[in-house]
Amino acid sequence: MARAFADDPVLSWLLRADARLEQARLRYFELAFAVQQRHELVFCDASYRGAALWVPPDAWRLGFVSELRLLPSIVAMAGLSRVTRALRVLHTMESRHAQHAAEPHYYLFGVGVDPAHHGRGLGGALVSRGLVEADARGLAAYLECSNERNLTLYRRLGFEVLEEIGFGSGSPRMWLMRRDARQTPL
Repeated sequence: MARAFADDPVLSWLLRADARLEQARLRYFELAFAVQQRHELVFCDASYRGAALWVPPDAWRLGFVSELRLLPSIVAMAGLSRVTRALRVLHTMESRHAQHAAEPHYYLFGVGVDPAHHGRGLGGALVSRGLVEADARGLAAYLECSNERNLTLYRRLGFEVLEEIGFGSGSPRMWLMRRDARQTPL
């Protein structure tokens, strides 16, 4: 995941650009996996070339304890000068998420594929595994897309853009997306 998000526009805007960044990004994703793994909706391919972290209905808010566990990684990744920016982004994402997806839904926390394996359908396959779960329960799915080049994939899987947001002067854009449950498999 750390390699997959190395050139992510939003993370690149948020994070410091120094030698410690790769280690901090790795630690953040290690903690994110640890937090999300309890839901048993972390899908990886057999060779660990990619992963999708899904969150089940009514569990998408991290909660105070989980936020505290992630805070040192956020500070390490953003640096003191960008902590306020990072917290503003997280608050904006959470408030918009609550606004756009008030009913029970599955949340795609993140999906990433090692750049050496892009273009082989792995990302779509990993996302689809979570969509199968959502469809089986008749529930929608929600995600935030932080990289414009991924919009095509998400649209192909049935997601629609609800809102395009930014986080202030010079910030990259992010697309908030939703997919209604389907009756037929992908």
